[in-house]
Amino acid sequence: MSDQSQWIIETTTEGFEADVIERSAQLPVVVDFWAPWCEPCRQLGPVLEKLAVEFNGKFILVKVDIEQNQEIAATCRVESIPYVLAFRDRQGVNQFVGLMPEAELREWIGTILPSEVDELIKQGQELEQTDAAAATDVFRKALELSPQNDAIKIHLARSLAAQN
Repeated sequence: MSDQSQWIIETTTEGFEADVIERSAQLPVVVDFWAPWCEPCRQLGPVLEKLAVEFNGKFILVKVDIEQNQEIAATCRVESIPYVLAFRDRQGVNQFVGLMPEAELREWIGTILPSEVDELIKQGQELEQTDAAAATDVFRKALELSPQNDAIKIHLARSLAAQN
């Protein structure tokens, strides 16, 4: 495993809740279930690690050695490896079993990353309590990108009301 990045961690059954579930509330988490004897795992692992470094914090890669963490493997219903499971907002959102070419893996990762609208909503929510005018600007940008999104309209109305 790579020691070169803060975006790649190993976890245990005991740490899974904090490292994966809780952390996925802040950013997507990709969990790589693997074993040292698994040749496809040894091929996939370095590609996932490379992408975690390349994406520079847009997601966290969490490695789970199923030999050492059989309980969490059973809980996550790992039947075949490599098994990759993605979490966002404390929920499993996507998965695959086996090897995947790097180009397809990039596309797969793209499906779990927040959209530009998601990022703007999050930024606006963070600003709502401290700078309603800035939050309003952010929500207006989000509404331009997604004019039918009622949640954005509600946030925008709330930030406008805060400014009287």
